[in-house]
Amino acid sequence: QNYLGFLGLVQQLMRNHVWRLIVAATIVVSISAYNNGLGELPALGWNSWCTDGPCQRDVCYETTVRGVADAMVSTGLKDMGYIYVNLDDCWASIDRNPKTGALQPNHTRFPSGMKNLVDYVHSKGLKFGIYTASGLQWCMHPWMQTGGKNIPGSYGHYHQDVNTFVEWGVDYIKLDWCQHHLINGTMLDPHWVYPHVSKIVNSTGRQIWFAACDDKAHMWSWGFPWLQSWRMAIDHHDVWNGTATIIESMAGKSSFAKPFGWNDFDFIHTGGQGCGSLWMRDPMPYTHCPGMTDTEYYTEFTLWVLVNSPLLIATDIRNMTTLMNDILLDKAVLAIHQDKLAKAGDRLGFFVGNDCPKGKCQIWGKELYDSNTYALVLYNAHDKTTFEIDADLSLIGKGWQVTDVYDMWQRKPLGSFKKAITGQKVVPHGVRFFKLSKGK
Repeated sequence: QNYLGFLGLVQQLMRNHVWRLIVAATIVVSISAYNNGLGELPALGWNSWCTDGPCQRDVCYETTVRGVADAMVSTGLKDMGYIYVNLDDCWASIDRNPKTGALQPNHTRFPSGMKNLVDYVHSKGLKFGIYTASGLQWCMHPWMQTGGKNIPGSYGHYHQDVNTFVEWGVDYIKLDWCQHHLINGTMLDPHWVYPHVSKIVNSTGRQIWFAACDDKAHMWSWGFPWLQSWRMAIDHHDVWNGTATIIESMAGKSSFAKPFGWNDFDFIHTGGQGCGSLWMRDPMPYTHCPGMTDTEYYTEFTLWVLVNSPLLIATDIRNMTTLMNDILLDKAVLAIHQDKLAKAGDRLGFFVGNDCPKGKCQIWGKELYDSNTYALVLYNAHDKTTFEIDADLSLIGKGWQVTDVYDMWQRKPLGSFKKAITGQKVVPHGVRFFKLSKGK
């Protein structure tokens, strides 16, 4: 009855021209607060976190960003769909503008100003992303900053900071969760902060990807429809133990990912982070410093693809290695990530034969838009031993008793299999990545 009464009121108001405009605008705002048109598929791009030195050192420079934007185009990354160029916890001055109170860039490292830099990135046909934090300060430890002072957070400035980003032309905002104990002793609530800032972002009328960084609040269970993506696990560093931990956290989470709202398992490190002294503050040319093996980078990328996590490269794409080209630019693999069914993959089960220890021989899968095809991953989580992992086709569902198998990384067909895919050796920390097609 209340709903019918509301409709009657709307009909009366719509008879008046002025009220027609007000009601229409209200409807538009209410829709855009939930879905601004971004995030139908997971994002692809780059983030500054591990390029100019080791991860978590997190220093960035205008010259780096311009060079990365150029490289996104020249390497072919842009053509493959990597369009976001994102700054992390590194770009701002330790003081707000004394006249306006606005966040401002570090003028030594960003001498042209943020608006000019954003315009340059846009001129390359790319999108620009930026970082801020929800509390009183940013997350980087004060000892990493000049003078031991931290960058101010956005608490108390949510409207102002969002509007500043819009004035610069920002396309992506990452809102981190740190320093959220307020001066009066109270503690910020992410259940309030993220929806509140989401409404501010969408009220600007600019399409902005809004990403949350707080894996403690179980945001995957309530972040939709306020966010395009939300962090799921610990920070991802360029070390295998961390990668393996995050892969385990992926299992059982696929139901929370959907178009316009994605599980984010943090950056990918394909090729290795930047080398250099943690204490060095001046810009210098960094080389790759791989923390994982080639096998582990293939595994990292494969599982991130399968679960539809955003793919944000945290390594130096200005210095693309053969490995990076082989992994990051594989069109067929990226097509599985960007498949228009937009359904995240998950762990289907375990193989327990061939002396494989419990939980180490894993089978993962992902449905595709073409229901006659399927993406399947065999993953060996063991540290030392190669195992043959068999995949029973009944794990996929009915109609898969005969299948043709194509190896995605070896880039060749393996033939036809009945009832199970057998005899596939998987090295420690490695994967075999298959695209299946229903046989006859």
